[in-house]
Amino acid sequence: MVFFNGETNPKEIVTALERVFAGAVRRKIPMEEILPAIPGTMDISKETRLLEALKELEAKGKIRLPSRKGQGWQKFGILPLYVTLVHANQDTVTRTRKKTLARIREQSPWEPTRMAAFAHTLTTEKQLTLAQAVNHYLLNRKANTCLLPHRERALQIFGNEKTLDGYVHTGLFSGRITLEDLDCFYCPEPLPYEMFSIDRKKTGHRPLLVVENSATYWSCTTANRADHPLGGGFFAAVVFGKGFKATRSTPIQSLDSLANIEIQTGAGQIYYFGDLDPAGLAIPQRINENRIKNGRSPVNPAKALYRALIKKDMTTGYDKSQERFHAPQWAVEWLGRDIADIYLNVCKSRRWPQEGLTADEIASALKDNH
Repeated sequence: MVFFNGETNPKEIVTALERVFAGAVRRKIPMEEILPAIPGTMDISKETRLLEALKELEAKGKIRLPSRKGQGWQKFGILPLYVTLVHANQDTVTRTRKKTLARIREQSPWEPTRMAAFAHTLTTEKQLTLAQAVNHYLLNRKANTCLLPHRERALQIFGNEKTLDGYVHTGLFSGRITLEDLDCFYCPEPLPYEMFSIDRKKTGHRPLLVVENSATYWSCTTANRADHPLGGGFFAAVVFGKGFKATRSTPIQSLDSLANIEIQTGAGQIYYFGDLDPAGLAIPQRINENRIKNGRSPVNPAKALYRALIKKDMTTGYDKSQERFHAPQWAVEWLGRDIADIYLNVCKSRRWPQEGLTADEIASALKDNH
């Protein structure tokens, strides 16, 4: 408890409080920052006068005192542990926004078969903005509306082609509105690939190869062609992973595109070849995490190419640290002990870019492996 002596009139206390609040950098001000600013010597009645001044400022809408039901008051005194400044403009905007959202939620003519069942439970501005756009589409939807790719429909409904990207597998509003409800379908971004043959009889028993970088994609497709001196045809198709988006924020898109290529080629397995460094090995690790999560078989390492890369030994240093990607146990699991041991001995200082292999070297390594 704080006690004061001496006389300080209530007006002086209010003035002192207003000075403290005017110089505050936070809305929530602890009492220990307020007490030193109150003028006068200690007096047993000063605590009461300070509380009265705080209540006066609260009545004027300048501060808020803690709720009496909470833990915001002194256990052995009458003062609050803190006060909260009221920024009039900000609070007015907040109150106005809440009233607007409540009006939209309760008074909008919600589409009866889908939206009316849950629209009244939406509480955020983002949810209600989406709901209004969806509601307008459903109310004005024509019976013979044709299906469109999801980004085309998103542009029509929301004015932004990317709005539905985060909802393609889960639906909007916890699945209450699906892409089908909006007359559209998920269209994943395609991955470039080159097939060995358009004849499924010639590709069905062959695996796919996914590579990380464009130069190696060119070399691998060259090595895989039928007119290559070593015969090609090692893979049903070579896929360009584009730094593989399975490692980014929307991995499902590239995974679905890869699944489409599996279906089109009839390929049985998928092999992956990338840079031999921590970041390069992190990519297939993330690919497999997402494939397994989505009920698909994991990709396999193209060990013949990793071995050829190490044998040629065109290493280089790092432009920047890859320590955060370094995962020795995964390296052993992915590469096997024989390759991993060589890699782990030098990977903190040197790396093997996949561009170290030419098309002929790639074809030769694959031919020897077969």
